[in-house]
Amino acid sequence: MALIKGIISIAAAAAVFWRLAWPVSRAVAASYLLACWAIAGSTMLIWQLSYIVPAALLFHAAAMSLLLVSWRER
Repeated sequence: MALIKGIISIAAAAAVFWRLAWPVSRAVAASYLLACWAIAGSTMLIWQLSYIVPAALLFHAAAMSLLLVSWRER
């Protein structure tokens, strides 16, 4: 499971890197970067098998926030 979440976090970081190639507002950029850090941090916690439940909640919250920000961005 940690490997799958690692692949997802790499894909999310690549998508955000691709999106930030064009101009965005500071709030949107901060949201993208904060969500990427949260998804990477939760993946590391899951990989180390420590704090599994909070890490899983953080991972899914960060993934949903990435989707929400990319959907609602103008």
